[in-house]
Amino acid sequence: MERVETAVGSCLTQLVMIAAIITAAGTIWDGNLPSATSVTSIPDISQGLTPHLGETAGRILFSLGMIGGAMIGAIVVTITASWTLGEVMGFGRDLTKSPREAPGFYIVYMLILIVATTICLLLPNFLVAINIFAEVLNAVLVPIVLLFTFLLSYYHLPDEIRLKGVHSIFIGVVFGIISVFSLGATGYSLYQYATGNGDD
Repeated sequence: MERVETAVGSCLTQLVMIAAIITAAGTIWDGNLPSATSVTSIPDISQGLTPHLGETAGRILFSLGMIGGAMIGAIVVTITASWTLGEVMGFGRDLTKSPREAPGFYIVYMLILIVATTICLLLPNFLVAINIFAEVLNAVLVPIVLLFTFLLSYYHLPDEIRLKGVHSIFIGVVFGIISVFSLGATGYSLYQYATGNGDD
């Protein structure tokens, strides 16, 4: 069941991301906005949607999207960081446990939320730049994560679910392709930015 949920969730989130990128490309950079070639703040994105959807509908849909993204960040990213630190440091990291049973997990979780909220409040004009930096960092780290995930799955999982034979070759090839695209796209984008050919 967890495998099914992971597969469906992975595909669904990528489809949503693709839809958001296509929508932004078709609205923000359609030539009807003063900032048609530059997106440096959250209002730039919101203003790109409102002329096509209407002021009220555009703001509502954009707000819902921002709330959804914030919830994903608050739940997935921060819990992942808390769980990872718990794994490394050896304290409780189970969501089924109460704060009294796993204080370290919940303390780290709250600290990450506080730091993230503080950054957003203190640097509201740099949120787009921060997001781009996070995406670039993510793209650079993806190959490392995939490598260790593959090694873990190949050598250290229980025998009945360990990667073997053709399956391991297929996963290795897929991970390799993802890594090449990730690093290639990041390198190309940085080159375009450095040479002044890319968008702001």
